[in-house]
Amino acid sequence: AQRSSLNPANSTGDRLRAIQLITLGKFHAVRETLEALLQPRQSAEIRDAAVDATGRFTDPDAAELLLTAARSLPPAARRRAYDLLVSQRVWANRLAQAIVDGDIDANQISAVHRERLLGQPLSDEAREAVGKSTDRAEVVATFQQVLDGSGSASRGRALFQKVCATCHRLDEFGTNVGPDLAPLRNRGAAY
Repeated sequence: AQRSSLNPANSTGDRLRAIQLITLGKFHAVRETLEALLQPRQSAEIRDAAVDATGRFTDPDAAELLLTAARSLPPAARRRAYDLLVSQRVWANRLAQAIVDGDIDANQISAVHRERLLGQPLSDEAREAVGKSTDRAEVVATFQQVLDGSGSASRGRALFQKVCATCHRLDEFGTNVGPDLAPLRNRGAAY
């Protein structure tokens, strides 16, 4: 099943069935396969199935794999990884510790995930790090310098996906947690 899940010559359906089968094994026996399936070169469907498959394990190392993979996952898959990480107490504590350690920016975690994390028994340090969010004026000031430069739609899109999409939605991309940004499309850069 592991070989079949990794073989791009197989149909997507066959690969997805193989991914389901590998969850019947021990995590350490399938870790490398799951790690390969979580790579950006995989299709979204395969990567999403790998996220879900990793989440079916209870091994703490599965949480580590999700935390590592989340950094390179697109926003929707990253949210799913965070869903899984906050679903188990031990995993939620590991996610909170990653925020404390600075491995994950607390602002990259959605308000829903932050709230779920705060519902877990956390250390005071973790509770403070998870509960901290950046002041909006601070965020605006951080990006103020770009007003003087020339724009790049592709760089802007990549930045939006990395920084804004956890809370905002634009062009069918992102999450509807924060305000809708579509009406701002035709405003000037300083707006």
